[in-house]
Amino acid sequence: MSSITVFTPSNPIFRQHTQEQHTQALANFLPNGELYIAKNISESNIRKWLRGLSGVMVNAESLLVLWDREMDVRYTTQLLEEWERTVGIPDDCFTTDGTIEQRRTNVLVKLSALGVQTEADFINLAALYGVAIEIWHGIDHNGFVLDFPVIFFPNARAARFTMIVRYYLDESAGFSFDFPIEFGTALLAFLQCLFAKLAPANVDIIWMESDTPIAFPSAFSGGFSGGF
Repeated sequence: MSSITVFTPSNPIFRQHTQEQHTQALANFLPNGELYIAKNISESNIRKWLRGLSGVMVNAESLLVLWDREMDVRYTTQLLEEWERTVGIPDDCFTTDGTIEQRRTNVLVKLSALGVQTEADFINLAALYGVAIEIWHGIDHNGFVLDFPVIFFPNARAARFTMIVRYYLDESAGFSFDFPIEFGTALLAFLQCLFAKLAPANVDIIWMESDTPIAFPSAFSGGFSGGF
């Protein structure tokens, strides 16, 4: 029997063994008496019998290795559609178009986005795409008459539930992920879509481009000081 060839992660749970390794493992379980003396002789009948049994073991192990790979979204192929459905792809922001690698990245990003709650989470999410942002809160911005550009809110409640995102697009920054979005307006539109989905339903988001560079985050920290 031939084994099933699969590509495996660098640290798989199950490791693929050859048919000869399985054959020898079966032989090692047999006693060393005269009855089984030929178990280690390649062309003996008992060795051929063990080799036949080991073929089934090779295929079973191959399926376990395949399962191990498919459960890791970075390597999945056959279960990629299942992964996409699990995280809600396609949606307004993500599609099922693109290469296998791009679709895997979509799932990884969607999984990462599921845990986005704090200000630092939003900042780090944008940084994954090479976009540095700062987050201001409408209630703070509204309190300084000399803040520019001036943003007018109908009342304090509207200001309190407004998140102002200042962004800086630096094409030399590069992406943490190999993502299939052209840098520039298409990338910004994607981030706007993603942020709109992740922010609380009662929070409005205003995007403002910064003329000066914004520092990228060094670590996850902090929370929404505005208290959404």
